[in-house]
Amino acid sequence: MNNGCELAEVVQARGYKKLDYCTHYLEYVIHDALPAPQFPEGFVVKSVLEEDDVDKRRIAKAIAFGGGYAPSDWVPAPAYEEIQQAPDYRKDLDLFVVAPNGDYASFCTIWIDEKNKYGRFEPVGTHAEYQGEGLGRALLLEGFRRMAQCGVTRSFMNSGNDFYRKVGFRETPHSYSPWIRYFPV
Repeated sequence: MNNGCELAEVVQARGYKKLDYCTHYLEYVIHDALPAPQFPEGFVVKSVLEEDDVDKRRIAKAIAFGGGYAPSDWVPAPAYEEIQQAPDYRKDLDLFVVAPNGDYASFCTIWIDEKNKYGRFEPVGTHAEYQGEGLGRALLLEGFRRMAQCGVTRSFMNSGNDFYRKVGFRETPHSYSPWIRYFPV
């Protein structure tokens, strides 16, 4: 019996069920000839190190991921402070695009594994009112540039969203299927 089958038996015995879908990892190889990010006139990139308006971050995230949520359903402000306590969190790699009117229009947080020289974006999103303007693509290109400055050679993404393929991520042979366990309330 191989280790994969043994692991499946252990998690099944503990009440977990494998979900019926599989997601492939995508990879972006960071190279010297990275395209320069092109932002529309008046839009600028900043990091949380430079400015950290939690309310603007909450609005951008809520409206990027669903749009219709009431403010009471938004990620609570203390969650943004808690994430900054993660050992590999870096304020200089928590990026957002500021619109000419001051809105946070697009955002991404970069997580780096220095030992293995790879980085990940999580989360990535663009405020619904600014989608389709190329902000997400430009922000990821800026993110790749910053990853390269940190010695990162590749970035991985586990999303089925075609947006990432358009930016330049390519499918790898690696995939995962999530397991879930329901607990009584």
